[in-house]
Amino acid sequence: MTTPAGVTTGSFQGYPFPPDVQARILNLLVGGAPFGNSLTRQPTNRSSMVWPTARPTGFAWLEELQPFPTIGLDPDAYVVGVAKIGGIVDVSNESVSDSSINLTGSLSVVIRDSLSRDLDLGLLLGSGEPPEPQGVIANAPVAAGADLLAAVALARGEIADAGGTPSTIALSGTALAQADTDRDEAGQLIYPNGFAAAAGLTPVVVPELATPLVYDASRCFLVVRNDAQVEMSRDFHFHLDATSIRVKARVAAAIPDSPKAIRKLVIGTGSGPEPVAAPATASKARRSG
Repeated sequence: MTTPAGVTTGSFQGYPFPPDVQARILNLLVGGAPFGNSLTRQPTNRSSMVWPTARPTGFAWLEELQPFPTIGLDPDAYVVGVAKIGGIVDVSNESVSDSSINLTGSLSVVIRDSLSRDLDLGLLLGSGEPPEPQGVIANAPVAAGADLLAAVALARGEIADAGGTPSTIALSGTALAQADTDRDEAGQLIYPNGFAAAAGLTPVVVPELATPLVYDASRCFLVVRNDAQVEMSRDFHFHLDATSIRVKARVAAAIPDSPKAIRKLVIGTGSGPEPVAAPATASKARRSG
């Protein structure tokens, strides 16, 4: 194997990063991003992916020998382009050369708190203007309720009636803790087994997520181009006695049929653009467009 310029061959038995180590480090990137990791992984070797979104209409019940109707396909397509995310993290040369230290383990916290956090922010809030990906929140249909339970109930019903299977709720740690510990007038927990379990959804805690989401994870995709790379150099931060590890990947979130797949929750009666937090107690939901 030819060693690329600036990459050490002093570790991993003479290989800069064998494929299994690269795969583990890249999995740290996605695994440390709670929202991105909850989506269905969709690998690709292209700079964009296309999903056909035809909605055929005109099927009919037929008598004997009755002509078959011509079906209107209403053909369309959903296209998403991947966007590049990357960064450089440092680990001490002592930790790299010490075989008793799990290198990928020592990287996990650093990547989770930096690259992984940025990955989730881009997938959720990206503007769609290069170099940012298109965030899912801006384009997700709204389900509004007086409180979290009402909004979730509306979201689940609308996704199911559209043909999806709502499976997941993404929300901040604060919102989930508030819902889990909500009490009735007698001081008893309303949801002894947790709010998400009572709602029939799998919780995904996304730090500081202002807009909760309910979605069908099987219809929401994390597109990952297969040219992701992990490279390292001992020259970049030679003066720090550190090995610099560069991680880069091209990713995007794709939701080809959002009515069947996702709802963003607007909670409370606030008139501003941001949802207003409210306890997770039952009340009648209302519809907001």
